Amino acid sequence: MQITFLGTSAGVPTRSRNVSCVALRLEQRGEVWLFDCGEGTQHQLLRCADLKISQITRVFITHMHGDHVFGLMGLLATCGMAGHARRIDVYGPPGLAEYVRESTRRSQTRFSYPAEVQTVAAGTVYEDDEYTVACDALVHRAPTFGYRVTERDRPG
Repeated sequence: MQITFLGTSAGVPTRSRNVSCVALRLEQRGEVWLFDCGEGTQHQLLRCADLKISQITRVFITHMHGDHVFGLMGLLATCGMAGHARRIDVYGPPGLAEYVRESTRRSQTRFSYPAEVQTVAAGTVYEDDEYTVACDALVHRAPTFGYRVTERDRPG
């Protein structure tokens, strides 16, 4: 598991820091999970040789402020134009599904891959044989969730 900070700036980017996005690379699975997707995330991904847009399978959005979500639709559209073959699941607070649906409709974006937006609530939001992702509500001006990724114990 490798963590790459693609953006750590506050509400606006600076010359040296992009807005919010953290990539979790699961090398053994050939997957990348994103936590938030601020504007400019695609450019940050292109700068990282070991992170590939084609490996993105999950995006977890903490809240609906622009510095955390304005890069999402561009990223999803790029995946569609690039012939992304994998399913992308997007998780986030109330309003995210409507945001994606309306942005898709108004921009006439078509996905060439399966994509689903799931509204989260406190508790487990994703689970498989290797990982569990849970979230809990945080105190912020907008409904906000913090995520925790837990890797299950492995033999040896």
